[in-house]
Amino acid sequence: MKLRYAERTGGTQRYGFFGRFLVSYILLMLVSLLVVGLVYSQVVRKVQTSSIENRLLMLENTSTVLDAYFISLEEIATQISHNPVLMGYLFKERLRAGSADVWPLIRAHKNLRAYTMTIPFRETFYIFFRQSEMVMSRQSIHYGFEHHYQYVLSLPDVPIEEWHAMLFGQPRTGDYARLSASVNLRDPERVLTYIHTIPAHSHVVGGSIVVLIRESRIEEMLRQLIGPNDGWAYIVNGAGQIVTSVSGSGEREIPHLDVLNLASLSSRGQMSSILVDGEPTLKMVYASQHSDWHYVVAAPERVFMEPVRRVQEIVALMALLAVTVGVSLSWYLAYRNAQPLREIVTLLKSAGGLSTASNYDVMKRSVRELVESNKKLMSLADEQSRALEASMIHRLLRGDYADPGEISELSSFTDLRLGGTRLVALLLAIETAGDRTHGGRSEEIHLARAIAEKALRGLLKDSGVLLVLKPIEIVVVMSLSGGSRDEDRQEVQVLADSAVRLMRDEVGINVSVGIGGFVRRAIDLQDSFKQAEQALHACAHSHENILWHGDISGHSKFFTYPVELETRLMGYTVAGNRGEVTRLLRRLYDSNLGDESKSENDGRYFLRQLAGTVYRIGRDHEHLAVAAEALPTAFDDTMGEVDWFSHIEAAFEMMCRLAEEHRTNRMNRLIRDIEEYLLNNFHRPELTVVEVAEHFDLSPSYFPQFFKEQTGSSFRTYLERIRIDNACDILEQRNGDTMEAVAGAIGYYSVRSFRRAFKRTKGIPPAQYFRSA
Repeated sequence: MKLRYAERTGGTQRYGFFGRFLVSYILLMLVSLLVVGLVYSQVVRKVQTSSIENRLLMLENTSTVLDAYFISLEEIATQISHNPVLMGYLFKERLRAGSADVWPLIRAHKNLRAYTMTIPFRETFYIFFRQSEMVMSRQSIHYGFEHHYQYVLSLPDVPIEEWHAMLFGQPRTGDYARLSASVNLRDPERVLTYIHTIPAHSHVVGGSIVVLIRESRIEEMLRQLIGPNDGWAYIVNGAGQIVTSVSGSGEREIPHLDVLNLASLSSRGQMSSILVDGEPTLKMVYASQHSDWHYVVAAPERVFMEPVRRVQEIVALMALLAVTVGVSLSWYLAYRNAQPLREIVTLLKSAGGLSTASNYDVMKRSVRELVESNKKLMSLADEQSRALEASMIHRLLRGDYADPGEISELSSFTDLRLGGTRLVALLLAIETAGDRTHGGRSEEIHLARAIAEKALRGLLKDSGVLLVLKPIEIVVVMSLSGGSRDEDRQEVQVLADSAVRLMRDEVGINVSVGIGGFVRRAIDLQDSFKQAEQALHACAHSHENILWHGDISGHSKFFTYPVELETRLMGYTVAGNRGEVTRLLRRLYDSNLGDESKSENDGRYFLRQLAGTVYRIGRDHEHLAVAAEALPTAFDDTMGEVDWFSHIEAAFEMMCRLAEEHRTNRMNRLIRDIEEYLLNNFHRPELTVVEVAEHFDLSPSYFPQFFKEQTGSSFRTYLERIRIDNACDILEQRNGDTMEAVAGAIGYYSVRSFRRAFKRTKGIPPAQYFRSA
């Protein structure tokens, strides 16, 4: 309260900002002590969660590795079962030593050495042939099952009859049996027996491929999941039987499956908490992607809390440091932050004559003035955007644009909605006091126009744009995306009817509406606007308030070649837009030479005017003059109008081709200059696409698209390729430069960015390229 009172009453100012900052920082320090306790609980939970997630990730990795091993095993068994030489012995009787069939068998036996199993825990594999009672392995060939069972592969848990039934009783693919086996009269050990049967015909088993997998090797991998801590790891098959299991502590027995509640295992990455001997235990299950096996890890929850003990000590130290350092930082920061604010307030007071006001009142007033200025700037930006939109509509209606791409680019900077499938222009004229001659006082006209503009914007909504041309004339451009032409016409008619009725019934203002024809593109809006003007003028001589251009009766009997169309034709020709030039020439032909109501003299006069356009283009553009010179200066009177027009059309086509070639040559020169500029400046890290565009007087927004169209590569990729090629030259010279020096020499701020770009371009890191260069 003392600090606050001192500032409010203009007392000792040194406690103003400094005192408030100091109190704030001390409060933050106290709050931090409370946060430390919350952080401690969160850190403990985070460490425990991280330990559990690591264990779950190890379980997933183990499952993936074992699945890969078993897939490799099954693929090898499948390959062996399809060996035509080996399978040829499925139907042979028992062989005798020295018989003719033995020698091919010995050669076939050598083929087994080509089957290498990349399985680290395999023991060996055997091929049993039922008909001949022969057993083949990579080491040898045995004749007779009983002899092989007694002296090579002995199964203490399985009698020979049961073993024979397992091999040939029924088809098996991918079965794993947990047995005890003694190989070459060694001590029995636990193995997983993989049996892959080979059918002879129908459902009769002709042979079997058997692989013995030492269970101890699998247990070594499972033991890594629990480490030296207390816990258990299992592999359980789809029938709910244990395939193998290990314990992390020899003092505790492995719990039965019922204790772990493993009756239903269907989820991948499943984790739950259970009780084992009254102790909370965390159970993690991961399902194999290859078989119906499930990999299970169970460990007491206390195991995952061991890493937290170190965290407790760290948290205690953090609390002590927070109290010690917090007070010092609060004092220092309060002084440092208060000083510049005092200087700013002093400056504001001297500039605004507020020497008696408090510091906070000065700051508040200054910020309020800044906000008001920002609002004015935003309002000015909106006005400029509307002015740009109005200017663009004016130019569209005048036909100033020669390239549809220019219209599309400019539309991105405004809110013009001209993307419909059909466009149409409506011209509305306001009539005051029932006077159809647009009379009335100026104030009344402006008021009527403002009311009409507001009403039209409400009716138009998002279906088009509106522009005031004159105090009594408003043009509306509608963008229609409906279905058929009749539906779009009905939508325009509804808008016109609503505008006339609303202004007449609710405001008392008469409105006349002229509607032009539909056009497909924004560049053709001039045509629709001119038709709307003609329709509006026709309204003045009729009793209609709304009139479509297509409904005007009577046609002109003179040739049609308005200045606007000539301007557009010249613009398209200079731009090399052959399609638009052809379209306009066809349109002029149909409206003049194709109209039977026009006289022959009108047609010839029109052709002379059109030829004059060709001469003007050749005069103003030197690179197109040759096309104008090729056009005869005078026509033979015996030449028909169609022939005249064909000569003129050919001249326009030639000029379009010359304009396109001129533009292409100019673009090629420009691209060569840009490439040379990049080769001379690639070493500058600050080189950007904006700088290059401005250097060549190109639009930064259009330049990337232009560069890719001309070179087939993006600007970033092209510049990166130049830099990396120069880096390769430096590395090949072996001047002993470090990677930092090489990166800086080719325009990279950091070695990391250089290495990533090098690998992205060359496919290998720069260090590897240096070693192989």
